Amino acid sequence: MCLLAPMLAFSLLSCLRQPSEDVIKTQIVGTFADIAAVHEIVQIGEFDEKRQCWPVKARVIYGYTFGHKSEKVFEYCFRKNNEGHWIVQREIQVTLHWQDSSSNELGFKIERRIEPGGSYHEIATVGPNVTSYTDTGLTEGATYYYQVRSYNASGHSPYCPEIHIEASSD
Repeated sequence: MCLLAPMLAFSLLSCLRQPSEDVIKTQIVGTFADIAAVHEIVQIGEFDEKRQCWPVKARVIYGYTFGHKSEKVFEYCFRKNNEGHWIVQREIQVTLHWQDSSSNELGFKIERRIEPGGSYHEIATVGPNVTSYTDTGLTEGATYYYQVRSYNASGHSPYCPEIHIEASSD
């Protein structure tokens, strides 16, 4: 019984060790269907408790096909799977824009759902006269559904028409 706590603590600490530069470069290159190379690891962030991963920014050169190549800084999320192997997801962000057609709002509420027909959850509230919101930490290839409405002391406006977006790094 006494040995269980130290072993558990060691196990948790080993999971929180950040990925090495070699792991980062190998995993990132593996996310591209085309030939790619990691030009520079721009930043390895602190462990993100909310997303349960190590955020990494890397400058990648990719798309060597037909003499064309591109260079871009991508954001990734590194975590270990149940077997203890590093996995990586390219993190995507989406910026929503809407028209402010009221003059007395206290702000806007942004809601998101992930599945068609699923429940919406409020993800953010922005102040009056703000007409955009950037949703970060999205998974590439997933579809997200959004709705926005204003609010004031009297209540809420009707929702703006729902939009859906497939998160993509392009």
